[in-house]
Amino acid sequence: MTFELAMHLFDYNPSTGVLTWRKDRSRTAKKGDEAGTLLQDKARRKSAPTAYKVVRYKGKKYLVHHIVWLMAYGVWPKDEIDHEDGDGCNNRIGNLRDVTHVANTRNCRKSTNNRSGVNGVHWHTGAQKWAAGIKVNGKTTHLGTYTTIEEAAAARKAADVRYGFHELHGTEKQ
Repeated sequence: MTFELAMHLFDYNPSTGVLTWRKDRSRTAKKGDEAGTLLQDKARRKSAPTAYKVVRYKGKKYLVHHIVWLMAYGVWPKDEIDHEDGDGCNNRIGNLRDVTHVANTRNCRKSTNNRSGVNGVHWHTGAQKWAAGIKVNGKTTHLGTYTTIEEAAAARKAADVRYGFHELHGTEKQ
């Protein structure tokens, strides 16, 4: 997909983030219809699956947020596109960032298997205390054990800041 082809096929509304077809494509896709169907990213094992929209054109699949980036900037993203608010269907250009894989992983919503309600905090049965930890560059760092969940959460939040995690990392998906 080239910039010229994207501009020929689609219209993009930056205030809504919606990509629409410029011309009738088939019996099901008409001019003005929203382009893209929902695709679940099941590759994310420990975090909630993220829904993205994908467009099929001439046998190839294109992520809608990549097409939006192409139309806005005239080039494909250099690395990965991060939806800053965590909503994979919010394709407003102001919500999209071209970031490295590491930066993208530092802006993930709370894991679906999180039982404490706080990212990076769990109950340590042996110590009978709350334990906090963080994984950075593939290495898990123990941040300590704490009497209250609030203390453990504060330790984790400080580590998020220290290691450059996004402020929404570990929060509930809106």
